[in-house]
Amino acid sequence: TNVYIPYTYTEIGGDAFRTSSVLNVDARDSKLEKLDPRAFYWSSLTSIKLPNTLKTIENSAFDNCKLHAIEIPASVENIDDNAFSYYNYSILERIKVDENNANYYDIDEHSLVSKDGKLILVTNGYTNYEYTLDDNITELGSASFYNNKNITTLNLNSQIETLDYVVTMGNKFTTISYVNIGNNPNFEILTD
Repeated sequence: TNVYIPYTYTEIGGDAFRTSSVLNVDARDSKLEKLDPRAFYWSSLTSIKLPNTLKTIENSAFDNCKLHAIEIPASVENIDDNAFSYYNYSILERIKVDENNANYYDIDEHSLVSKDGKLILVTNGYTNYEYTLDDNITELGSASFYNNKNITTLNLNSQIETLDYVVTMGNKFTTISYVNIGNNPNFEILTD
């Protein structure tokens, strides 16, 4: 099933396509600015084309859908930490951010990072067993590794101040190392 979002639409409401059989959504010609929580939650969605007017992708908008790849337009200003997964498995493999986006960037089309240094997501497209945070990453989003079932070793950089237990849920980590963590006297592990 294909859905075309008309020009007049500015928002896709919460649960709008929840559990639907819609496979493809084309919103390129719409004035869409916001995807509400759970907009495509548990849907059969396999592809979506987003407009250059989109500003916000909220919590669980694409949680547990069948989406393999997504392109984030330059206009996007806010992506919730759990937009692609909120403690449910996602099969997302590729995330590409428009190079003109002032708020987000991707690393090799497998990691989504905010320009202020928060790692939002590492997709299943990252197939290495070891992931080393680059020095630009200063914070880990709560579902940053939840989607990836390949990584067993996480190497933190000295910029990370906290490691929340939620970050380590739902993955296959066997080793977490703290590269130069002695350079960060504020580092702590949060357990609840």
